[in-house]
Amino acid sequence: MVNQKELIKFGDACDAFAESKLILSDKKIQAVLKAISESKDLCDLVAACLEGFHYEDALRTALKFHPEKKNKKLFVLPSNTKSIVALVFRLLYDFDNGNLDFTDFLTLYFGLNELFTNGYRNFSRRVIEPFKSAVLTAALDADALLKEAPAAVCAEKEEEVCGTEEAPESDGHISEEGYFTLSAIMKKMIEVARTGGFLPLKKRVAFEKVLTAFMGALLSDDHKNAGALLAAMEIICGEFGALTQGFRDANEILKKEGMLNFLTV
Repeated sequence: MVNQKELIKFGDACDAFAESKLILSDKKIQAVLKAISESKDLCDLVAACLEGFHYEDALRTALKFHPEKKNKKLFVLPSNTKSIVALVFRLLYDFDNGNLDFTDFLTLYFGLNELFTNGYRNFSRRVIEPFKSAVLTAALDADALLKEAPAAVCAEKEEEVCGTEEAPESDGHISEEGYFTLSAIMKKMIEVARTGGFLPLKKRVAFEKVLTAFMGALLSDDHKNAGALLAAMEIICGEFGALTQGFRDANEILKKEGMLNFLTV
């Protein structure tokens, strides 16, 4: 049985996450993890859920093809309590350590950049709230948790029921891996532009807007605008040597993804 005060502290951290905003997400993620790490009982509970758990397989299984939007995916939690605790804990750990970019994750699977869609709120409702409930349920009934099948077994059963087969190849749509890699390159270019001191303020702001708009157009398959923005990016990067390598790296990813033919202006 987990100490009641520690459970309340954990629940409050989850609630604070749900009531917050994207700009404060780093601190809210850290607060949830801290509430767990400062409780020996909660650490033991999470460790029990992680036993036999295969994170990469479970994450792949949780990504389901969108029923209405071609080539889009949704993140869907498993039904098993032990699997929910293990998967969400590992996700939060990866967000906190920079192994996964939280904003990119919301953009790809929770509609962060879609009109009239609050990706942060969607994540809170579909991930954090079930995670809180799963931890509280497990804490209050440890015997039932021990009787559950290992998380790895449950992930296999989820896959049998829901399926994670790949969608048919679709020309002109960037893959998830490609998007994450490209996003990391763009962020590095923005960092170089901000700290290098070689771009006038107005041009730097314009450059950042171009990169952000490009990623949005790419994700929504707006090839015409993405091509125009890529051309603008090439002009700016060509003027400043410090940005040239970043543009080359981005171009290489687009080439690997087979996107360049679609982005010709």
